[in-house]
Amino acid sequence: MNDNALYNSRIIKTFVEYLGAHYPGLDIHPVLDHSGMTVYQLNDTLQQAVGYQN
Repeated sequence: MNDNALYNSRIIKTFVEYLGAHYPGLDIHPVLDHSGMTVYQLNDTLQQAVGYQN
């Protein structure tokens, strides 16, 4: 199986932020777990895209 990411993390990050603003009681972790993603993947991908280096 190919492990290439088939998503745009910026779009997903924006959607997660929207859910947090409009549904503050929603736990997004189970949703991301079901999709095979983590919050760390969203943040790491965004940091790489804008050139942050730790």
